[in-house]
Amino acid sequence: PGVGTPGHESRRRGQIAQHAVEVEKPEAPRFREEERQTTLYNYKDKNVVVLVTEYIPNDAEFLKKSQEFAATAPGSGTFEVTVPAGGSADVSYRIKFRIN
Repeated sequence: PGVGTPGHESRRRGQIAQHAVEVEKPEAPRFREEERQTTLYNYKDKNVVVLVTEYIPNDAEFLKKSQEFAATAPGSGTFEVTVPAGGSADVSYRIKFRIN
């Protein structure tokens, strides 16, 4: 009599849903963004070339950078910066990386 009717199926689905075991979902990846800046000063009377080596997480994505790397290695990058005589130069970049 009540078999196969829409009301019967709705009750059955509700019972199944109540007894269902929740499966734990893995934690969604979390990310962090950082903007880093280094200012170099030159008090000499001539231009100088400075190598700036920075720690960078392995999975970092560059969102912005003031110049390209001269060299890279796992976990670090080196900028080659020419600082004018009696002046200053900035090295800046913004990265996004996973923290979990």
